[in-house]
Amino acid sequence: MKKIFLSICLLTTTVATFAQYQNNYLQLTQVGSQYGDARYTGLGGAMSAVGSNVSAIGNNPAAIARFVSSEITFSLGLQLQNNDNSYKGTTLNNTAAKLGVQSYGFIGDVSPRNSNGGKYWLGFTGQRVYDYKNVNNYRANEVDYTLNEFFADEANGTVDDNIVAFFPFSAGLAFNAYLINPDTVNFDTYSAEIQNENARISNNENGSRYENYLSFGINEGNKWYLGASIGLHSASYENRYTYFGENVNAATQNAKNYTYNYYYNSSSVGVNATVGAIFKPSKVVNLGLSYKSPTKWYVNENFSADLSSEFSNVDYYIESEFQGIGRYKLTSPSIVTAAAAITDKQFGLFSVEIASIKYNKGKLTSYDQEEYIDFSSDNRSINNTLKNVWQLKVGYEKPFKQFALRAGFNTIPSAYENNDSFLSYNITNISGGFGIFTNFGKIDFAVVSSNSKRTLTPYDIQNTDIATSESRHLLFNFGITFLQL
Repeated sequence: MKKIFLSICLLTTTVATFAQYQNNYLQLTQVGSQYGDARYTGLGGAMSAVGSNVSAIGNNPAAIARFVSSEITFSLGLQLQNNDNSYKGTTLNNTAAKLGVQSYGFIGDVSPRNSNGGKYWLGFTGQRVYDYKNVNNYRANEVDYTLNEFFADEANGTVDDNIVAFFPFSAGLAFNAYLINPDTVNFDTYSAEIQNENARISNNENGSRYENYLSFGINEGNKWYLGASIGLHSASYENRYTYFGENVNAATQNAKNYTYNYYYNSSSVGVNATVGAIFKPSKVVNLGLSYKSPTKWYVNENFSADLSSEFSNVDYYIESEFQGIGRYKLTSPSIVTAAAAITDKQFGLFSVEIASIKYNKGKLTSYDQEEYIDFSSDNRSINNTLKNVWQLKVGYEKPFKQFALRAGFNTIPSAYENNDSFLSYNITNISGGFGIFTNFGKIDFAVVSSNSKRTLTPYDIQNTDIATSESRHLLFNFGITFLQL
């Protein structure tokens, strides 16, 4: 399969031929600490050295060996999103809401019956680690470099008989809809029907990524805690992109408007392994270290595009549509996590954690010979444009008799090597919550506030019109745990 994805289709990157694949790569590799169970999110995800938590097992499987009783746990989250999207002086506000499962798990003590118990632990746990819910709408008047002109530039150098075959999802549609026309002398040179337009752009994303772990842990004398896990992961994603262009000069020109739609969806499954340890050098100090192997993802995708145009002379209207599929492998980077925690009955719990994520070490690989994709240039782009980042997490918990208050903070730095005006993004999460301890188990609640800002370019890297999206998320997380099963 030829690499036929548009550089404009998702409004998420600016590297022209790499946009779709880079977007997919980052979707399956980016970390997020605003998700997980309620205690985990309330503490900012800083629990790799603390343990005894189903979501902490995903970062450090030694956390399973810190449990003191078998349990079943489940949590549910409500996410509220608010976006301010600005393009060429016009700002639009969008809101969205999503209710979903945050975490689930079963932890069991599998120590021999003739022992005191608490030495060997086995568990199956899972959590949502990323959510793709996003609604972005943009509006701009008198766009100088139109999508119509982009199609014409894309077609330049290709004779008209080959346009549909070479660019079936972009310039080929525009050619069939009479939006780009070949020169009467040079048949590989094209002009756009509309060169000044009012534009409306909508970009709606949906989907989630989940991690599931089968984990085993050993408690060695309440001093060393060792663990290993096999991770089984899944992700689903869909995107609907619509561009409506209205000719500013429709009163004197034939072309009135056009609508371009691009639809994309994918489903992915992945597998990895994690090993970790927690060490207690003293009664109040915990030290944690873990290594998560690269995740091997298998991606299946479907996409389609259509374009309709309207003209003044005879209200002429044309609609065209194509469909495509893609199958390939994606390898996400390994993650090394180091953590430390201080636990004291009077002071409480203070935990800090740092993780190294080498985004530039991942790669894409084609495995379907019938739908072969050459990823050599894409992998060079991963290596050259992405970098190793350090994610910081900090959490504090103040215990009372049957109650605990929590606060957390973490940052997710941009994966891009150069945080210039086109590619920069950083995410900051601030959280808080509480826990209630009862005879049957625990009830936990957390609120996470997440803020991010992205700068985007609608067409390609040469376009100087920059769009910005400022996002604010609120996540309300409620969990319940049943103990001593």
